[in-house]
Amino acid sequence: MLVGLRGMLIDELTPVFVPEDKSYGCMPNGGTNLVYFGSPTPGSSNGGTTYSSVAEDPQFSRSGGFFTGNLSITLSVVSATAEIRYTINGNIPTESSTLYSGPGTITLTTLLKARVFDIDSLPGRAIGHKYYSGLPSGVLTSSKLPIIVLDSLGQYIPDEPKINARMGVIWNQTSGTNFVTDPFNDYDGGIGIELRGKSSMGFPKHQYGIEARNDDDEQIEISMLGLPAESDWVLNGPYSDKSLMRNALAYYTERQMIAYAPRTKFCEVILNGSYNGVYLLIEKLSRSKDRIDIEKLEPYQNTEPEISGGYIIKNDKTDGDPSSAYFYTAGGAQLSYVYPKYWDITSEQRTWLLNYLNLFENAILSAAPNEVVAAAEQYVNVNSFVDNYVHVQFTKNIDGFRISSYMYKDRNKKLFMSPQWDYNLSFGNANYLDGWMTSGWYVSYSPFWWREFLEDPNFIRLCALRWMELRKNPFTTSNLLALVDSNVELIDEAADRNFTRWPILGTYVWPNWYIANTYEQEITWMKQWISGRVSWLDGASAWDIVTADFTADKFSANAGEQIQFQSTGLRTPDNYYWNFGDTNILVSSGPSPTYSYNSPGFYNITLKVDKNSSAAGYITDTTTYTNYIYIIPEPGIMFGMIAFCALLRKGKRASSRRGGTLSSTS
Repeated sequence: MLVGLRGMLIDELTPVFVPEDKSYGCMPNGGTNLVYFGSPTPGSSNGGTTYSSVAEDPQFSRSGGFFTGNLSITLSVVSATAEIRYTINGNIPTESSTLYSGPGTITLTTLLKARVFDIDSLPGRAIGHKYYSGLPSGVLTSSKLPIIVLDSLGQYIPDEPKINARMGVIWNQTSGTNFVTDPFNDYDGGIGIELRGKSSMGFPKHQYGIEARNDDDEQIEISMLGLPAESDWVLNGPYSDKSLMRNALAYYTERQMIAYAPRTKFCEVILNGSYNGVYLLIEKLSRSKDRIDIEKLEPYQNTEPEISGGYIIKNDKTDGDPSSAYFYTAGGAQLSYVYPKYWDITSEQRTWLLNYLNLFENAILSAAPNEVVAAAEQYVNVNSFVDNYVHVQFTKNIDGFRISSYMYKDRNKKLFMSPQWDYNLSFGNANYLDGWMTSGWYVSYSPFWWREFLEDPNFIRLCALRWMELRKNPFTTSNLLALVDSNVELIDEAADRNFTRWPILGTYVWPNWYIANTYEQEITWMKQWISGRVSWLDGASAWDIVTADFTADKFSANAGEQIQFQSTGLRTPDNYYWNFGDTNILVSSGPSPTYSYNSPGFYNITLKVDKNSSAAGYITDTTTYTNYIYIIPEPGIMFGMIAFCALLRKGKRASSRRGGTLSSTS
């Protein structure tokens, strides 16, 4: 893309692969033919030797992976005039490298790199596969989970900068079983790798940051385990979280609330030839159309409206970061630059962003306690602050708000709070800040914005209403516990291998409060904690909500037969209003009325409840189930057909009760 000084588009080309130290474009003669140039000429007119194409990629008979005995490898190419050159020492093949002449046999661990050279073409890409002689050590031979193989090429993996390494991924979607001897079929190539984490850095099971790279060591985007393609990924290795799933649970539930939270995939990892346990592949928080989807901010975009976004910032630890990596607002909030990177963001963009945040802070500090939400709405998406607060309280994430807390601002849009990052110390897994308790609020006023919001009863009401909405569907207790069970079913066998590799069950690992002797006990305790936590949040000491739901003692009856209805919603409303489907009137009644019908047919049932909530003020919730009750007609010539239809309908009613046609208001 060629742009002018103020960002005006002058010309652009469809992206193509261009080899390192080469260029692609038109000759300066007015022609439109696109060619490759052997020597780039930045700042000058295009010229020199030109090529019509880039040579094709070499084809390997098998991708990398573990093998035993001897392994035969065949290389191939389509062009009749092309030749393949290869190396086995890790270097990029050149025209003087060994010429491929036929299948070869590999007996030792080998990194085989090949490259195609052809007439009137630039040399093609270097493609490499690594073949590992023997089997990895440890307990892993096969898994229901994908297998990720990391190879640091004999180097120590540091905490920055990333070193060049390799990664292979085995993911057999069709069979569902992955063997360590299967070829790498989801990815087989270069990466940059580094250690990640702050507190977790002291654990023997490390977390890793990964950047996909090609064999020329250039950053590339790859899809991993079916997730959208990007270059940066995180391999989270649960250690103090002995459920192995707290991050997965938290990101999944957060995705039910907001447009984007990181997607995850469980996997097992082999590191430098040894089994290293169960990991969670997580999308690193970054700007892209499939992650945090905000406008790209270029260095030349230093005036409005372009300068208004997009930005990603975070409230987090700054240990070891240079002072230029973070900044302070007028109110004292310490925030770090995520996008643009601190070395890319211009001084004008720094100033604009700081001024915007200062305006927001001044608005909420100047507002009366019951007008903070109204004042904030000019600058921030208040609902995003509500969702963030509700989710942190639901998980009782004691890292919430004060660290690992991300926010972003898109162009011409308001500041959006979320997503949150790092939930290892959630769902009861902390012995400080009352993290183990199902009751009580998690309190943190960093940044101080939260204190201002929580002084406004309107914010509390929004939180209570949001919680009531979530508890009606995605966050029902049964749904949450089923989510845990589905993860257990997925990783159960792998969990046994993980705790063979890391025998920490029954021992204290910072900052455990509950210490179980078995994995099953860990899961049982966490499920009890989740049930207790949502129950407390429902109650009078917290958001004090009610919801409308009901059942009946029968779903078909004869005319005149009594049917007993029973309210089953959360907590105890002040009032119950029923409509039994044969009138348009809501009738005030108690939680368990009886009713009979005079005419045959199907009837919709509606229940409306209300409550004067201590947290949210007056709240109301309404639920309707369609075709919920069937009244059987008198016997007649159509009886057999109607009865048959009734049986079919009964099956549909059962499905409807569990979540068919449902309308609600609050």
